Amino acid sequence: MKFKHSIIFMALLAITSMFASCSEGEYWDEYIEETEKYSFETASSSFSLNAADVVPSTYVIKVDRNNAGGSVTLPVTGEFSSIFSGVESVTFEEGQSTAEYAISVNADAIVMGTTYTAKIAFDAEQASVSGISTYTLSLKKDYTWV
Repeated sequence: MKFKHSIIFMALLAITSMFASCSEGEYWDEYIEETEKYSFETASSSFSLNAADVVPSTYVIKVDRNNAGGSVTLPVTGEFSSIFSGVESVTFEEGQSTAEYAISVNADAIVMGTTYTAKIAFDAEQASVSGISTYTLSLKKDYTWV
């Protein structure tokens, strides 16, 4: 008999705690950022090309923001190897939550076997909670053995 009462007591306790844990209106685990925040979609990319491969003239890196309101320009710093170049900012247009940052490549200057890197970043304080504020691109043209 005591066992039956304890099961009923535990069931009532579980139901009560379930109702008590519900929030009114918003979810408790929902995080809302008060300021605009940004993130690269990936932290790095690495490309290894054969001698016969055509080297693209640009590599496009996607940058996300936490809303789509207003036009915003995000300053970006870059450290580029000799074959790479890039601009100093990325611009989000009105209604756009994803923008593209292009890294230009001088394919004629590529030496086989040399790894070239481009590293771009924006201020880490402007990164979203789980965002990536630094991106690294590596490019290498492999030797062709005959």
